[in-house]
Amino acid sequence: MSENLPNNILELVKTIALNLREIYWMPLHEYIKKNPTLIDTVAGFLLKPESIIFYIGRTHMAIEYMGPERIEDLENLGKIEITGYDF
Repeated sequence: MSENLPNNILELVKTIALNLREIYWMPLHEYIKKNPTLIDTVAGFLLKPESIIFYIGRTHMAIEYMGPERIEDLENLGKIEITGYDF
């Protein structure tokens, strides 16, 4: 996590990431585990990102996923580098 962000932005990025984990990333992983044939149709960087970058602006926010276009399995997810930028 980018420790050079202002404390309030750092906390915002952490909160967004935790909420995305609960309401988006984990349900997506569980759905793909139950339907493994779908792994070929889902972008690999959504299932197994190498890094996620949050861009926080005054009126907008963007999330950039970095990782492979396709993956073969959900095993060995490893650590995800999370970075945030305050614009």
